[in-house]
Amino acid sequence: MTIIDTIIIGAGPTGLSAAYQLNKLGKDFVLFERTNKIGGLCGTFGDSIIFDKTSHIFFSKDPEILKLVNVFDLNIYNRRAVVNVNKYLIPFPVQNNIGSFPDEIKIQILKEVCSLKNKKSNNYKDHLINTFGKTLFSTVLKDYNSKVWNYDLSKMGTYWFDGRICLLTMEQILNSMINKKSWGPNSIFYYPVGSFFNRLFTPLIKDIPSDRILFNTVITNIDLVNKKVVVNNKHEFKYNNLISTMPLVSLCKMLKLKCDFPYTDVINDAISVKLDSPVDHKFHWMYYSNPKFPYYRIFNLSSVNTSISNTELRFLCEISFKDNSVPSHNVEALLGQILYDFGIMQPYEVKIVNSYHVKYAYPIPIIGLEKRVKKILDFLDSKNIYSRGRFGAWSYKYGNTDHAIRYGLDVANRIAENKKESLV
Repeated sequence: MTIIDTIIIGAGPTGLSAAYQLNKLGKDFVLFERTNKIGGLCGTFGDSIIFDKTSHIFFSKDPEILKLVNVFDLNIYNRRAVVNVNKYLIPFPVQNNIGSFPDEIKIQILKEVCSLKNKKSNNYKDHLINTFGKTLFSTVLKDYNSKVWNYDLSKMGTYWFDGRICLLTMEQILNSMINKKSWGPNSIFYYPVGSFFNRLFTPLIKDIPSDRILFNTVITNIDLVNKKVVVNNKHEFKYNNLISTMPLVSLCKMLKLKCDFPYTDVINDAISVKLDSPVDHKFHWMYYSNPKFPYYRIFNLSSVNTSISNTELRFLCEISFKDNSVPSHNVEALLGQILYDFGIMQPYEVKIVNSYHVKYAYPIPIIGLEKRVKKILDFLDSKNIYSRGRFGAWSYKYGNTDHAIRYGLDVANRIAENKKESLV
Protein backbone atom coordinates (compact mmCIF):
# COMPACT_ATOMS: atom_id res chain seq x y z
CA MET A 1 0.00 0.00 0.00
CA THR A 2 1.27 3.45 -0.97
CA ILE A 3 1.23 6.14 1.74
CA ILE A 4 0.62 9.75 0.62
CA ASP A 5 0.30 12.72 2.96
CA THR A 6 -2.41 14.47 0.91
CA ILE A 7 -4.57 12.97 -1.82
CA ILE A 8 -6.47 15.33 -4.11
CA ILE A 9 -9.51 14.14 -6.09
CA GLY A 10 -10.17 16.01 -9.33
CA ALA A 11 -8.07 18.13 -11.70
CA GLY A 12 -10.49 21.03 -11.99
CA PRO A 13 -9.51 24.53 -10.81
CA THR A 14 -9.83 23.68 -7.09
CA GLY A 15 -7.81 20.47 -7.31
CA LEU A 16 -5.15 22.04 -9.52
CA SER A 17 -4.74 25.10 -7.30
CA ALA A 18 -4.46 22.88 -4.21
CA ALA A 19 -1.79 20.82 -6.00
CA TYR A 20 0.00 24.01 -7.08
CA GLN A 21 0.13 25.35 -3.52
CA LEU A 22 1.17 22.06 -1.89
CA ASN A 23 3.92 21.68 -4.49
CA LYS A 24 5.06 25.25 -3.89
CA LEU A 25 5.25 24.53 -0.14
CA GLY A 26 7.20 21.31 -0.70
CA LYS A 27 4.49 18.99 0.61
CA ASP A 28 3.81 15.37 -0.33
CA PHE A 29 0.69 14.90 -2.44
CA VAL A 30 -0.83 13.16 -5.44
CA LEU A 31 -3.79 14.24 -7.57
CA PHE A 32 -6.15 11.65 -9.07
CA GLU A 33 -8.12 12.66 -12.18
CA ARG A 34 -10.66 10.25 -13.66
CA THR A 35 -10.34 11.60 -17.23
CA ASN A 36 -7.27 12.03 -19.41
CA LYS A 37 -6.91 15.82 -19.14
CA ILE A 38 -7.08 18.74 -16.76
CA GLY A 39 -9.81 21.32 -16.33
CA GLY A 40 -12.81 19.46 -14.99
CA LEU A 41 -15.89 21.37 -16.14
CA CYS A 42 -13.51 24.13 -17.24
CA GLY A 43 -12.09 21.71 -19.82
CA THR A 44 -13.01 21.03 -23.44
CA PHE A 45 -14.87 18.39 -25.42
CA GLY A 46 -15.20 17.38 -29.05
CA ASP A 47 -12.93 15.79 -31.65
CA SER A 48 -12.56 17.65 -34.93
CA ILE A 49 -14.26 20.79 -33.59
CA ILE A 50 -13.51 21.72 -29.98
CA PHE A 51 -15.79 23.49 -27.50
CA ASP A 52 -15.50 24.53 -23.88
CA LYS A 53 -17.66 22.17 -21.81
CA THR A 54 -19.75 25.10 -20.68
CA SER A 55 -19.75 28.89 -20.95
CA HIS A 56 -16.76 30.17 -19.01
CA ILE A 57 -15.14 33.58 -18.65
CA PHE A 58 -12.70 34.72 -15.99
CA PHE A 59 -13.03 37.68 -13.64
CA SER A 60 -11.73 38.38 -10.16
CA LYS A 61 -10.81 41.07 -7.66
CA ASP A 62 -8.41 38.76 -5.83
CA PRO A 63 -4.88 40.11 -6.47
CA GLU A 64 -3.18 36.81 -5.66
CA ILE A 65 -5.30 34.93 -8.16
CA LEU A 66 -4.97 37.60 -10.86
CA LYS A 67 -1.20 37.29 -10.52
CA LEU A 68 -1.32 33.50 -10.44
CA VAL A 69 -3.23 33.08 -13.71
CA ASN A 70 -1.16 35.87 -15.30
CA VAL A 71 -3.96 38.11 -16.61
CA PHE A 72 -1.43 39.91 -18.78
CA ASP A 73 -1.47 36.78 -20.94
CA LEU A 74 -5.25 36.98 -21.35
CA ASN A 75 -7.51 39.00 -23.61
CA ILE A 76 -9.70 41.52 -21.79
CA TYR A 77 -13.30 42.24 -22.77
CA ASN A 78 -16.02 44.70 -21.83
CA ARG A 79 -19.11 42.56 -21.38
CA ARG A 80 -21.75 42.73 -24.11
CA ALA A 81 -24.65 40.68 -22.82
CA VAL A 82 -28.40 41.13 -23.21
CA VAL A 83 -31.61 39.55 -21.96
CA ASN A 84 -34.12 38.59 -24.62
CA VAL A 85 -37.47 39.63 -23.12
CA ASN A 86 -40.30 38.97 -25.59
CA LYS A 87 -37.84 39.80 -28.40
CA TYR A 88 -36.79 43.07 -26.78
CA LEU A 89 -33.04 42.94 -26.17
CA ILE A 90 -32.44 44.53 -22.76
CA PRO A 91 -28.81 45.02 -21.67
CA PHE A 92 -27.81 42.76 -18.78
CA PRO A 93 -28.62 43.06 -15.93
CA VAL A 94 -32.17 44.15 -16.71
CA GLN A 95 -32.69 45.81 -13.32
CA ASN A 96 -29.80 48.14 -14.11
CA ASN A 97 -31.26 48.98 -17.52
CA ILE A 98 -34.90 49.84 -16.86
CA GLY A 99 -34.65 52.62 -19.44
CA SER A 100 -34.35 50.02 -22.22
CA PHE A 101 -37.82 48.54 -21.61
CA PRO A 102 -40.87 49.63 -23.66
CA ASP A 103 -42.44 52.78 -22.20
CA GLU A 104 -45.52 51.18 -20.64
CA ILE A 105 -43.43 48.58 -18.78
CA LYS A 106 -40.76 51.09 -17.83
CA ILE A 107 -43.31 53.49 -16.32
CA GLN A 108 -44.95 50.75 -14.27
CA ILE A 109 -41.58 49.53 -12.96
CA LEU A 110 -40.62 53.09 -11.95
CA LYS A 111 -43.92 53.57 -10.12
CA GLU A 112 -43.37 50.37 -8.17
CA VAL A 113 -39.76 51.20 -7.32
CA CYS A 114 -40.91 54.48 -5.76
CA SER A 115 -43.20 52.58 -3.41
CA LEU A 116 -40.85 49.70 -2.57
CA LYS A 117 -40.12 49.30 1.13
CA ASN A 118 -37.20 47.60 2.80
CA LYS A 119 -39.29 44.54 3.57
CA LYS A 120 -37.75 41.37 4.96
CA SER A 121 -38.19 38.36 2.68
CA ASN A 122 -38.29 34.76 3.85
CA ASN A 123 -37.70 33.18 0.45
CA TYR A 124 -36.26 33.95 -2.97
CA LYS A 125 -39.58 34.54 -4.71
CA ASP A 126 -40.70 37.10 -2.13
CA HIS A 127 -37.28 38.71 -2.25
CA LEU A 128 -37.50 39.23 -6.01
CA ILE A 129 -40.94 40.83 -5.70
CA ASN A 130 -40.06 42.96 -2.66
CA THR A 131 -36.80 44.15 -4.21
CA PHE A 132 -37.73 44.66 -7.86
CA GLY A 133 -41.52 45.03 -7.88
CA LYS A 134 -44.27 42.86 -9.36
CA THR A 135 -43.89 44.12 -12.93
CA LEU A 136 -40.20 43.36 -13.35
CA PHE A 137 -40.79 40.03 -11.58
CA SER A 138 -43.66 38.98 -13.86
CA THR A 139 -42.04 40.39 -17.03
CA VAL A 140 -38.69 38.64 -16.81
CA LEU A 141 -37.38 37.54 -13.40
CA LYS A 142 -39.99 34.88 -12.64
CA ASP A 143 -39.71 33.07 -15.97
CA TYR A 144 -35.92 33.30 -16.23
CA ASN A 145 -35.29 32.05 -12.70
CA SER A 146 -37.80 29.24 -13.16
CA LYS A 147 -35.94 28.14 -16.31
CA VAL A 148 -32.54 28.12 -14.61
CA TRP A 149 -33.48 26.53 -11.31
CA ASN A 150 -36.39 24.25 -12.25
CA TYR A 151 -37.45 24.63 -8.65
CA ASP A 152 -40.13 26.34 -6.59
CA LEU A 153 -38.70 29.83 -6.00
CA SER A 154 -40.63 30.14 -2.74
CA LYS A 155 -38.59 27.23 -1.33
CA MET A 156 -35.24 28.82 -2.14
CA GLY A 157 -33.30 30.88 0.39
CA THR A 158 -32.05 34.46 0.26
CA TYR A 159 -28.54 34.03 1.68
CA TRP A 160 -26.63 33.27 -1.52
CA PHE A 161 -26.86 36.23 -3.88
CA ASP A 162 -24.76 38.92 -2.21
CA GLY A 163 -22.76 40.41 -5.09
CA ARG A 164 -24.38 38.06 -7.63
CA ILE A 165 -27.62 39.98 -8.16
CA CYS A 166 -27.87 43.70 -8.90
CA LEU A 167 -30.30 45.35 -6.45
CA LEU A 168 -32.59 48.22 -7.38
CA THR A 169 -33.02 51.81 -6.18
CA MET A 170 -34.34 54.91 -7.90
CA GLU A 171 -30.90 56.51 -7.63
CA GLN A 172 -29.37 53.51 -9.36
CA ILE A 173 -31.98 53.55 -12.13
CA LEU A 174 -31.40 57.24 -12.86
CA ASN A 175 -27.64 56.79 -12.71
CA SER A 176 -27.76 53.89 -15.19
CA MET A 177 -29.94 55.91 -17.57
CA ILE A 178 -27.53 58.85 -17.52
CA ASN A 179 -24.12 57.17 -17.28
CA LYS A 180 -24.86 53.86 -19.08
CA LYS A 181 -22.38 52.16 -16.77
CA SER A 182 -22.34 48.36 -16.62
CA TRP A 183 -22.85 46.61 -13.29
CA GLY A 184 -21.41 43.43 -11.94
CA PRO A 185 -18.17 41.60 -11.20
CA ASN A 186 -18.02 40.30 -14.80
CA SER A 187 -18.64 43.63 -16.54
CA ILE A 188 -14.96 43.36 -17.47
CA PHE A 189 -13.69 39.83 -17.99
CA TYR A 190 -10.78 37.80 -19.36
CA TYR A 191 -10.35 34.86 -21.71
CA PRO A 192 -7.14 33.08 -22.78
CA VAL A 193 -5.43 34.32 -25.95
CA GLY A 194 -5.65 31.97 -28.93
CA SER A 195 -6.89 29.00 -26.95
CA PHE A 196 -9.72 27.57 -24.88
CA PHE A 197 -10.64 28.28 -21.28
CA ASN A 198 -8.54 25.49 -19.75
CA ARG A 199 -5.43 27.35 -20.95
CA LEU A 200 -6.06 29.52 -17.87
CA PHE A 201 -4.66 26.77 -15.65
CA THR A 202 -1.31 26.30 -17.39
CA PRO A 203 0.51 28.44 -14.77
CA LEU A 204 -0.85 26.14 -12.05
CA ILE A 205 0.63 22.93 -13.42
CA LYS A 206 3.86 23.98 -15.14
CA ASP A 207 6.06 23.23 -12.10
CA ILE A 208 4.20 20.16 -10.79
CA PRO A 209 6.11 16.89 -11.46
CA SER A 210 4.24 14.67 -13.91
CA ASP A 211 4.08 11.77 -11.45
CA ARG A 212 2.06 13.92 -9.03
CA ILE A 213 -0.99 14.06 -11.37
CA LEU A 214 -2.36 10.64 -12.32
CA PHE A 215 -4.93 10.58 -15.12
CA ASN A 216 -7.54 7.91 -15.91
CA THR A 217 -7.67 7.17 -12.18
CA VAL A 218 -11.15 6.64 -10.77
CA ILE A 219 -11.85 6.68 -7.03
CA THR A 220 -13.86 3.50 -6.36
CA ASN A 221 -13.88 3.49 -2.57
CA ILE A 222 -13.02 5.71 0.40
CA ASP A 223 -12.46 4.20 3.85
CA LEU A 224 -13.31 6.99 6.27
CA VAL A 225 -12.09 5.13 9.36
CA ASN A 226 -8.76 3.80 8.08
CA LYS A 227 -8.04 6.77 5.81
CA LYS A 228 -7.67 4.75 2.64
CA VAL A 229 -8.81 5.22 -0.94
CA VAL A 230 -9.07 2.59 -3.64
CA VAL A 231 -8.57 3.60 -7.27
CA ASN A 232 -9.66 1.66 -10.35
CA ASN A 233 -10.97 -1.08 -8.03
CA LYS A 234 -7.49 -2.37 -7.24
CA HIS A 235 -4.83 0.06 -5.98
CA GLU A 236 -4.93 1.21 -2.34
CA PHE A 237 -3.50 4.48 -1.04
CA LYS A 238 -3.34 5.56 2.59
CA TYR A 239 -3.59 9.28 3.33
CA ASN A 240 -3.35 11.78 6.16
CA ASN A 241 -5.47 14.40 4.36
CA LEU A 242 -7.97 14.05 1.55
CA ILE A 243 -9.11 16.98 -0.61
CA SER A 244 -12.22 16.09 -2.59
CA THR A 245 -13.62 18.27 -5.38
CA MET A 246 -16.25 15.77 -6.51
CA PRO A 247 -19.88 16.86 -5.91
CA LEU A 248 -20.67 16.69 -2.20
CA VAL A 249 -23.69 14.48 -2.86
CA SER A 250 -21.45 11.98 -4.69
CA LEU A 251 -18.88 11.98 -1.91
CA CYS A 252 -21.58 11.45 0.73
CA LYS A 253 -23.03 8.58 -1.28
CA MET A 254 -19.61 6.93 -1.41
CA LEU A 255 -19.19 7.43 2.34
CA LYS A 256 -22.79 6.30 3.02
CA LEU A 257 -23.73 9.65 4.55
CA LYS A 258 -27.17 11.20 4.09
CA CYS A 259 -26.98 14.15 1.70
CA ASP A 260 -30.08 14.49 -0.48
CA PHE A 261 -29.66 18.07 -1.64
CA PRO A 262 -31.50 19.13 -4.82
CA TYR A 263 -29.69 20.22 -7.97
CA THR A 264 -30.27 20.80 -11.67
CA ASP A 265 -28.36 19.37 -14.60
CA VAL A 266 -27.52 21.26 -17.78
CA ILE A 267 -27.27 20.13 -21.38
CA ASN A 268 -24.95 22.30 -23.45
CA ASP A 269 -25.85 22.06 -27.11
CA ALA A 270 -22.69 23.00 -29.02
CA ILE A 271 -23.20 24.33 -32.54
CA SER A 272 -20.58 25.20 -35.16
CA VAL A 273 -21.68 27.29 -38.14
CA LYS A 274 -19.67 28.21 -41.25
CA LEU A 275 -20.36 31.70 -42.66
CA ASP A 276 -19.65 33.24 -46.05
CA SER A 277 -17.86 36.26 -44.60
CA PRO A 278 -16.56 37.55 -41.23
CA VAL A 279 -18.96 39.21 -38.81
CA ASP A 280 -18.69 41.65 -35.95
CA HIS A 281 -19.87 40.02 -32.77
CA LYS A 282 -22.63 42.16 -31.25
CA PHE A 283 -23.01 40.06 -28.10
CA HIS A 284 -20.87 37.72 -26.01
CA TRP A 285 -23.94 35.99 -24.62
CA MET A 286 -27.70 36.27 -24.41
CA TYR A 287 -30.23 35.25 -21.73
CA TYR A 288 -33.75 34.11 -22.65
CA SER A 289 -36.67 34.51 -20.27
CA ASN A 290 -39.35 33.12 -22.62
CA PRO A 291 -40.48 29.78 -21.07
CA LYS A 292 -41.39 28.44 -24.53
CA PHE A 293 -37.79 28.86 -25.77
CA PRO A 294 -35.75 25.94 -24.36
CA TYR A 295 -32.42 27.66 -23.74
CA TYR A 296 -31.92 29.99 -20.80
CA ARG A 297 -28.52 31.25 -22.02
CA ILE A 298 -26.56 31.13 -25.25
CA PHE A 299 -22.85 31.86 -25.20
CA ASN A 300 -21.08 32.99 -28.37
CA LEU A 301 -17.76 31.21 -27.85
CA SER A 302 -16.35 32.64 -31.07
CA SER A 303 -16.75 36.18 -29.70
CA VAL A 304 -13.99 35.56 -27.13
CA ASN A 305 -11.95 32.63 -28.45
CA THR A 306 -9.48 34.03 -30.98
CA SER A 307 -8.38 30.55 -32.13
CA ILE A 308 -11.72 30.20 -33.95
CA SER A 309 -11.81 31.39 -37.59
CA ASN A 310 -13.55 34.71 -38.16
CA THR A 311 -15.92 32.99 -40.61
CA GLU A 312 -17.04 30.40 -38.05
CA LEU A 313 -19.47 30.75 -35.17
CA ARG A 314 -19.52 28.43 -32.18
CA PHE A 315 -22.42 28.64 -29.77
CA LEU A 316 -22.99 26.94 -26.44
CA CYS A 317 -26.73 26.74 -25.80
CA GLU A 318 -27.74 25.82 -22.25
CA ILE A 319 -30.84 23.98 -21.07
CA SER A 320 -31.45 23.37 -17.38
CA PHE A 321 -33.38 20.28 -16.30
CA LYS A 322 -33.73 17.74 -13.51
CA ASP A 323 -34.77 14.12 -13.03
CA ASN A 324 -33.32 13.23 -16.46
CA SER A 325 -36.21 14.99 -18.20
CA VAL A 326 -34.51 17.10 -20.89
CA PRO A 327 -37.06 19.41 -22.57
CA SER A 328 -37.82 18.29 -26.11
CA HIS A 329 -36.18 20.55 -28.69
CA ASN A 330 -34.62 20.57 -32.15
CA VAL A 331 -31.29 22.38 -32.19
CA GLU A 332 -31.08 23.02 -35.92
CA ALA A 333 -34.70 24.18 -36.08
CA LEU A 334 -33.86 26.87 -33.49
CA LEU A 335 -30.61 27.95 -35.15
CA GLY A 336 -32.20 30.47 -37.51
CA GLN A 337 -33.72 32.38 -34.60
CA ILE A 338 -30.45 32.23 -32.64
CA LEU A 339 -28.47 33.69 -35.54
CA TYR A 340 -31.09 36.42 -36.03
CA ASP A 341 -31.02 37.30 -32.33
CA PHE A 342 -27.23 37.60 -32.46
CA GLY A 343 -27.43 39.86 -35.53
CA ILE A 344 -26.14 37.32 -38.08
CA MET A 345 -27.87 38.01 -41.39
CA GLN A 346 -26.07 35.92 -44.02
CA PRO A 347 -26.09 32.38 -45.44
CA TYR A 348 -24.62 29.68 -43.22
CA GLU A 349 -23.71 26.01 -43.17
CA VAL A 350 -24.01 23.84 -40.07
CA LYS A 351 -20.68 22.08 -39.51
CA ILE A 352 -21.47 20.16 -36.35
CA VAL A 353 -24.02 19.84 -33.56
CA ASN A 354 -22.71 18.27 -30.37
CA SER A 355 -23.78 18.26 -26.73
CA TYR A 356 -22.31 17.93 -23.27
CA HIS A 357 -24.16 16.90 -20.12
CA VAL A 358 -23.16 18.88 -17.02
CA LYS A 359 -24.24 16.80 -14.04
CA TYR A 360 -24.96 18.74 -10.81
CA ALA A 361 -24.60 22.03 -12.71
CA TYR A 362 -26.51 24.13 -10.18
CA PRO A 363 -26.64 23.21 -6.48
CA ILE A 364 -30.02 24.72 -5.59
CA PRO A 365 -29.78 27.16 -2.62
CA ILE A 366 -32.86 25.95 -0.78
CA ILE A 367 -33.97 27.42 2.54
CA GLY A 368 -31.75 26.12 5.33
CA LEU A 369 -29.12 24.66 2.98
CA GLU A 370 -26.16 26.57 4.44
CA LYS A 371 -26.54 25.06 7.91
CA ARG A 372 -27.06 21.55 6.55
CA VAL A 373 -24.00 21.76 4.31
CA LYS A 374 -21.87 23.23 7.09
CA LYS A 375 -22.78 20.35 9.38
CA ILE A 376 -21.57 17.83 6.79
CA LEU A 377 -18.42 19.78 5.92
CA ASP A 378 -17.53 20.15 9.61
CA PHE A 379 -17.92 16.41 10.13
CA LEU A 380 -15.76 15.63 7.10
CA ASP A 381 -13.16 18.18 8.20
CA SER A 382 -12.94 16.40 11.56
CA LYS A 383 -11.96 13.27 9.61
CA ASN A 384 -9.35 15.20 7.58
CA ILE A 385 -11.54 15.05 4.48
CA TYR A 386 -11.85 18.50 2.92
CA SER A 387 -14.69 18.76 0.41
CA ARG A 388 -14.03 21.96 -1.51
CA GLY A 389 -14.90 23.88 -4.69
CA ARG A 390 -18.28 24.88 -6.11
CA PHE A 391 -19.45 21.26 -6.11
CA GLY A 392 -17.38 19.92 -3.23
CA ALA A 393 -18.60 22.67 -0.87
CA TRP A 394 -22.02 22.59 -2.60
CA SER A 395 -22.07 26.34 -3.01
CA TYR A 396 -23.62 28.50 -5.69
CA LYS A 397 -22.71 31.61 -3.69
CA TYR A 398 -19.00 30.90 -4.22
CA GLY A 399 -19.32 29.33 -7.63
CA ASN A 400 -17.04 31.34 -9.92
CA THR A 401 -13.68 30.20 -11.26
CA ASP A 402 -11.71 32.51 -8.97
CA HIS A 403 -13.65 31.11 -6.01
CA ALA A 404 -12.72 27.59 -7.14
CA ILE A 405 -9.05 28.56 -7.23
CA ARG A 406 -9.29 30.26 -3.84
CA TYR A 407 -10.84 27.12 -2.31
CA GLY A 408 -7.81 25.12 -3.48
CA LEU A 409 -5.16 27.59 -2.34
CA ASP A 410 -6.81 28.02 1.05
CA VAL A 411 -7.27 24.35 1.86
CA ALA A 412 -3.66 23.65 0.88
CA ASN A 413 -2.50 26.43 3.21
CA ARG A 414 -4.70 25.01 5.96
CA ILE A 415 -3.19 21.55 5.61
CA ALA A 416 0.40 22.76 5.25
CA GLU A 417 0.47 25.75 7.61
CA ASN A 418 -2.79 25.60 9.61
CA LYS A 419 -4.03 28.86 8.06
CA LYS A 420 -7.68 29.92 8.11
CA GLU A 421 -9.79 29.44 4.99
CA SER A 422 -11.81 32.36 3.62
CA LEU A 423 -14.79 30.66 1.92
CA VAL A 424 -15.81 27.97 4.42
